[in-house]
Amino acid sequence: MKTYTLYSLQTGLMDKGTVTVQDEVQLAANIPAGHGFVEGSYSAREWRYDLVTGQVVAYTPPPPSTEFLAGRARAERDARIRACDWRVIRAADTGEPMPAAWQAYRAALRNLTEQPGFPGQIDWPVPPT
Repeated sequence: MKTYTLYSLQTGLMDKGTVTVQDEVQLAANIPAGHGFVEGSYSAREWRYDLVTGQVVAYTPPPPSTEFLAGRARAERDARIRACDWRVIRAADTGEPMPAAWQAYRAALRNLTEQPGFPGQIDWPVPPT
């Protein structure tokens, strides 16, 4: 049995994982279109196949894009707002005012995108106790 890591013929990125097969016939049946293979098991986060040299080389993925970071931060913000929606509902149901600390917390979450470091550096507000 031999293990092979699959890589894209266009980018050299090892994006399809590994296959372990008994022979070349089995290997050929497990190679997706547009992909090649190299013997061994390599992490896609640490290695790529250099299409020019035919060698496996160290790889550092590019940092996440600003759009990706912003989307992830907004999703986290939305989850934190949803987690305290029950306080708004309870205040509305009882006719009591929303506690000021919770109003300030929710406002800070809504204004998260206005922070100077957003989305790369975020100072997350702390929920009241």
